Amino acid sequence: MNRTVDAGKTLLVEGPASVKLIAGRSNVLGAPVPKDIGIIVRRGRTIPFETDETSIFDVVMGENSSVDEVSGTTIPESWTTAADEVVHYNGPCIVLVIGDTDSGKTTLSTFLVNSALKLGLKTALIDADLGQADLGPPTTIGMTVLTDFIMDPFTIKTRDAHFIGLTNPDGSTDLVLSALAKLKTKTQSASAEFTVINTDGWVEGDEAARFKVSMSETILSSAVI
Repeated sequence: MNRTVDAGKTLLVEGPASVKLIAGRSNVLGAPVPKDIGIIVRRGRTIPFETDETSIFDVVMGENSSVDEVSGTTIPESWTTAADEVVHYNGPCIVLVIGDTDSGKTTLSTFLVNSALKLGLKTALIDADLGQADLGPPTTIGMTVLTDFIMDPFTIKTRDAHFIGLTNPDGSTDLVLSALAKLKTKTQSASAEFTVINTDGWVEGDEAARFKVSMSETILSSAVI
């Protein structure tokens, strides 16, 4: 079906679905949407298509998918403020993204990556979410250096990965920290100016807190969001 969306509104598409921009200008989490190229929205994911001008989309819906339209942007002002601070960091920047399961860490990481790419920064992404990995299969920690904007990290080719073997870091913290240190070194070897590390959702309790502090210390993060 064709859907016309006025300027300044956002089309929220929950997968499985395919979305193609027919006319107008749109962006997804800061990434410009190319015209006449189908964008796959995976089952269980929602992608926000913001309109910079009145736009026409061709939306093909799958089973149990949905589409909604809202005014303005769905990106919180706090995300925009944080992104603006870290992308203008003085020198190479490593950002650690921490949050509970399904709190929006992957979406925020994608937004941060695109914000850096807009400024022409050589940007890397490390996916340390063992249970819901996008770069590489579950139970691994993956890394890639990006050459273009992204809308869904799942579609990006992994450059390197380390096998952990568990979907929960509890019980494998040393392995995770070792893998992170090695992948951070790989991003430095690739001359990455801006690196985003998306973490697992283990945040409750003292042990989880100690683990996240160890993460930050291991990779010498410039910022934690």
